[in-house]
Amino acid sequence: PRESVYQRGGSIVPRKDRIRRSSSIMAKDPISLTVALDKDGNAFGELYIDDGSSFEFMNGVYVHTTFSLSENVLKSSRVERKFGF
Repeated sequence: PRESVYQRGGSIVPRKDRIRRSSSIMAKDPISLTVALDKDGNAFGELYIDDGSSFEFMNGVYVHTTFSLSENVLKSSRVERKFGF
């Protein structure tokens, strides 16, 4: 049975929807974006991915992306690395 999931208006949630027994198997699964618009028709979300097993994120080996939807246009932008680990 499917569970009900509630999502706040104005949010974009990245999801991996394939059911797996291990997160390592999910590594190359596609990512879907679930968008819930706010009352003005806008939404925002973020995605962060690293290898999940090392400290290479400290060397900038990761992906951090923001998503925004406004005026029926979905945009993505890479977030620049912030130093200070």
